[in-house]
Amino acid sequence: MNKPVLDLTNRHFTRVLGDITLIGTWYGEDIDESEPVLCLVPTFRVLFDGVALRSKPCCVSLSAAYLYDDPRYLLARAMEFAQLLGFEDSMQRTHKIAEAIHGSLLDLIAMPPRPVLGSFAGADATVTDESGRQTTVALHTHY
Repeated sequence: MNKPVLDLTNRHFTRVLGDITLIGTWYGEDIDESEPVLCLVPTFRVLFDGVALRSKPCCVSLSAAYLYDDPRYLLARAMEFAQLLGFEDSMQRTHKIAEAIHGSLLDLIAMPPRPVLGSFAGADATVTDESGRQTTVALHTHY
C-alpha cells in the first residue's frame, strides 16, 4: 500500500489568513526524496482536525520558491490558485493570495527536513536551581 505523497496532517506550521489557510508540510512519499512545500487551502473547507475537505491544495515547492519572487510569475500563479481553490475571480482575491504566498516564502525556506514519524530525539540535561542543587533530567521529543 502506498503512502500519500502529501499529508496535510504532518505539518511544520499552519497560518490562517481569513479565508485562506497556509500549511507548511512536505511533499514526497520517501523521506529521502521529500521537500518542503507551502500549501494553500480554503479555510472554510478545513475540518477541525486540519484535513482539507473536498479541496485539492495548491502548493509551492521549495525548489520553485525562487520563481515566486518575480511579480509577474507570482501574479499569474495567484490568479490560477484562486480559480483552482474555488474563489471568485477578483483582483482583491488575487492580491490576497499573492501576498500570502510571498509573505510565507521565508517560512518555507526555513523549514527543516521532514521528520521521521514514529521516532524521537532525546538528550540528557543537568538543571541547577537557585540553591546550587543539580538534577539530571531526560528530554524527549516524539515525532
